[in-house]
Amino acid sequence: MNRPKIAMIGGGSFAWMPRLLCDVMLTPELADADIRLLDLVAERAELVAAGARRTAARIGAGATFTPTTD
Repeated sequence: MNRPKIAMIGGGSFAWMPRLLCDVMLTPELADADIRLLDLVAERAELVAAGARRTAARIGAGATFTPTTD
């Protein structure tokens, strides 16, 4: 089975992205998704990705997170 691929526009937003990513990881069909975090500010997307990786490890989700500006 192919892993779901998800692109999150505004992926560096601390206002709503962490909660949305948590909801995605807690959805069984999406727990192993390949998630791209697109933001104009690379550092913000990387910070959100780092937090999401810690959350994924804590809850046992296999999702991957790639920050990007492209």
